[in-house]
Amino acid sequence: MCSPESPPDLNSDEIIFLRENEDEMKRLAGLCEVQKHGMEDLEDEIAEAVNNGWDITHETAQMSQLSREFNRNNARLSVLREQIFALRGKQHESGDIIPSRHMVLELKSAISSRMGSPIMKESLRCPPSPAESNMSN
Repeated sequence: MCSPESPPDLNSDEIIFLRENEDEMKRLAGLCEVQKHGMEDLEDEIAEAVNNGWDITHETAQMSQLSREFNRNNARLSVLREQIFALRGKQHESGDIIPSRHMVLELKSAISSRMGSPIMKESLRCPPSPAESNMSN
């Protein structure tokens, strides 16, 4: 009998993936924070330049570049958060970690292709739990 409450074990590739990406997530969060403050500083500089009638071409180009970098890093940060959340599972009211089996299987497949080691795709032997079914709707 299949129990949706039992979390699947993570293999060594997944554990490495989790550790490395937790570090990357912290790095990206810090970088995004620095870039956010940089954009705020540039906004102040642009406002001052406009008030004084100065040319803002250089500052506008800097703001555009910084904004693109921030958006790219912020998107990467969001993806990492989702992947880490899926591997760790969600915190259940009882304190047990109950990962979504479907998300874990998708990540196992993605990790195996990224790490270069083939992990056979598991078939979903258990139907999704009612909570997982509701989440996908």
